[in-house]
Amino acid sequence: MDFKASLKQAWISMFDDKELRYIKIYLIEKYERDLALLAKLDEDSDDYIELANDLMLLECLIFKFTKI
Repeated sequence: MDFKASLKQAWISMFDDKELRYIKIYLIEKYERDLALLAKLDEDSDDYIELANDLMLLECLIFKFTKI
């Protein structure tokens, strides 16, 4: 079993389909809220950079949950 398959199996064994769906929905909602907040921040501020980094991580997590 390759790494991706074993990772998928680990997620499936930890959460049922409904739980995975709720996690994905929450992550998407958080991403949308933070994206709206990012638009209001000064691009040169530390808060902007930190939030932009968090959004990149959220994008990766959402993508991973979409593939499961």
